[in-house]
Amino acid sequence: MGKPRKIRNAIIKNQKWLIKWQKLQEGYIIGKGKKREYVATLGLCDWEDKTIYINPRQSEKEYLLTLLHEACHSLFRKSSEKTIARIEKELGDILWRAGCRFKN
Repeated sequence: MGKPRKIRNAIIKNQKWLIKWQKLQEGYIIGKGKKREYVATLGLCDWEDKTIYINPRQSEKEYLLTLLHEACHSLFRKSSEKTIARIEKELGDILWRAGCRFKN
């Protein structure tokens, strides 16, 4: 298993986005009443600064899914979290099953 290559930028919609690797806040609570749940913060997309933040302490598969998830947020700004999560899961599973892994 290779370590994720920590890329520093990406071209998204013909604009340069920064990718920063740093520990993010621990997480947050979503939902109401009995449907409340804790969600860990693994990544964050900041449209104003054109920056994607990635928590570096993840497994290889989590890293792939988080990078895909945040890239989808940058591409589809008006899409709901539910839609982005679905795209992440479906594309991420396809890429993982197809052998998409990181080189050292």
